[in-house]
Amino acid sequence: MTPPSPPRPPNARPGQWLVDLGPVLLFVLSFVLLGRVPAYRENAIYIATGVFVAAVIAAMIYSQLTRGSIPPVLLVTGLIVTAFGGLTIALKNDTFIKVKNTIENGFFAVAIAGSLLMGQNALRLVFGHAFNMSDRAWTIYAWRWAGLFATLAVVNEIMRNAMTTSGWVTWHFWVLFGLTIVFVLANLPFIMKHHVEEEPASSATSN
Repeated sequence: MTPPSPPRPPNARPGQWLVDLGPVLLFVLSFVLLGRVPAYRENAIYIATGVFVAAVIAAMIYSQLTRGSIPPVLLVTGLIVTAFGGLTIALKNDTFIKVKNTIENGFFAVAIAGSLLMGQNALRLVFGHAFNMSDRAWTIYAWRWAGLFATLAVVNEIMRNAMTTSGWVTWHFWVLFGLTIVFVLANLPFIMKHHVEEEPASSATSN
């Protein structure tokens, strides 16, 4: 799953949700459908992984063509998916694709927490256009996201070790995405409290 990002402003492109969720949904769907065909059942995870990698690459190309750039989160995700997906297929070992979510979410947790400890705010640098909040509010919000990413990494580790490959593919997206939705909804009051609407340029000029 492409790591979740903070809620987007109202003018965000609707197609971005397809870019974020499309590849992993294709991965799950491909695995489920292939698993029902005896001839492909044994290699379903590897074929589905190939579909996943191709879909993520397509998402990056789509973003480049429609937006003129690839969002940093999608770029990092694309590199990790391609690397771990490629290892999964080349070595015929599904551990790599299953641990991908752990590495991915762990990376973002460390990146955000590390930037805060160094006096920066990686979350604000990437998503600062979405909300107009004070430095203190952004710091609190960033620590919360770092905590979420760390939690998702731990949950994925528990799931991949406790479940079969079939069970992990079927449930990991819904569990991780569900936790993310709960997190986003729980933080909406915080955003509404600290987000300050900027005055229109015309009114500021007239005063």
